[in-house]
Amino acid sequence: MFEIFRENSAQAESVFRLMIDSIIGLAILVIIISAISYFDGLALQQSLSDFRSLVISSTQSPDGRVFNSPKELTFPEGQAFSALDLESWANVGAKCFEFDSGPKLSVRVSNDRGQAEFLTRLNLFVYSKCVTNLCDPTDQSNPDNCCMCCKVVFGKKIDLLEQPNCR
Repeated sequence: MFEIFRENSAQAESVFRLMIDSIIGLAILVIIISAISYFDGLALQQSLSDFRSLVISSTQSPDGRVFNSPKELTFPEGQAFSALDLESWANVGAKCFEFDSGPKLSVRVSNDRGQAEFLTRLNLFVYSKCVTNLCDPTDQSNPDNCCMCCKVVFGKKIDLLEQPNCR
């Protein structure tokens, strides 16, 4: 009779141990997924910081030199940049920026609206080039005066002879 109770007790203990092991496994899985998400967020923040530095560097040296990102930058689906964003970073008029992208990339570029939007998550190199124009920056009659024009290109190298077109 005591033999039956010992068998039931052993079965109950193994079910309980299986349940504990499942909970521990689930906790480990949640920790791993959280860590992956955290490090992905850091990569996106670093890419945004590198992109901002690239734009600022190119506007500080408007001599026609092509600046490129040191590594592929990661942009998430839905990320958008406007010329107004770049204006606030670099203190250059929004109308003085032009966007472009490589062929067959999922980047929607609208220079009429001064915007570039990523339709899918992309890892790509970014290039920027700024040139100076002959103009008087103090000329108040033309508030959209672009004494410096800049081109920002996603995923395609800028030709050295290619010049930015200010809107």
